[in-house]
Amino acid sequence: MIRGRAEEVMVVRDPVCGIELDRDHTEGRSEYDGHVYYFCSRECKEMFDMDPQRYIADALRQWS
Repeated sequence: MIRGRAEEVMVVRDPVCGIELDRDHTEGRSEYDGHVYYFCSRECKEMFDMDPQRYIADALRQWS
């Protein structure tokens, strides 16, 4: 058995529901204003896509 180095996990936060996710294993992503946002579900992505500024502002208030 050959042991390789452990995979690095890039943790991101869904801007709609706040769940932390592995960036490489998300249910969707959207680009807005030059940034990529990642989502835990199709529903969160759809909500974000309807009003991205709302969710970005909410996330900044909650997580800063």
